[in-house]
Amino acid sequence: MKSCVAFAVVLMIACKTSNLVATEVPKLQPVLFPTTVKPGSRVSAVCSTTSDGGQVTLSWLKDGKDMGSMKNVFIDTKRGASFLIVESVEISNAGNYTCIAKSRAGFDSFTAFLDVQAPPSWKRKSEDVRVNIGDRAKFECLATGSPTPKIRWRKRTQDIETRWADLAPSSNVKIYDNGTLIIEDVTTNDGGDYSCEADNGMAPSATITFSVAVNVPARFEEKAAVVTARRTEVT
Repeated sequence: MKSCVAFAVVLMIACKTSNLVATEVPKLQPVLFPTTVKPGSRVSAVCSTTSDGGQVTLSWLKDGKDMGSMKNVFIDTKRGASFLIVESVEISNAGNYTCIAKSRAGFDSFTAFLDVQAPPSWKRKSEDVRVNIGDRAKFECLATGSPTPKIRWRKRTQDIETRWADLAPSSNVKIYDNGTLIIEDVTTNDGGDYSCEADNGMAPSATITFSVAVNVPARFEEKAAVVTARRTEVT
């Protein structure tokens, strides 16, 4: 009789322990990426729980959204772990990656940032151009890179000594953060050599120069002629 009671107690404890494991909220281990990743390299991260919390489902998000089908990102889940693999890394792969572990008892998540660093490269750049006086001129120096490059505009001066001076916004000069320069009501003073430099702290920076020639319409001067008439007397 005592053995039956003892067996029942052991069975009850075993059942409670089994239920505890089955209802344990999953706990994720930290997800880690390399500190610095360059375009073209291969990178991976693993997402796994610290304990067996029963039936756990693992999934990934990028920047808080479903990853969908990214051409160079692959996910392999096996034995309670999910492996995220990025082949031939691109700048667009940079961002926050979140692994989510779900079970019947609850869920846990961990977010890691993939930092892709790349020096600036030109997406669109200005070339030598001729503009008419009084026109509106638009120049573009659009660069890609990670972190996002900052654009610096300069113009060659013809002072006592030739040098490059930073361009500053004025009544007719507009400078935008996206790398666009607009000059309203062009004058002859706006002609000359310009440069734009893209820099994001990653060597090397990117610089281009171009020339702006201002067309001045021809002017015809009228010369006044003085005609003298002499009276002839007839006798």
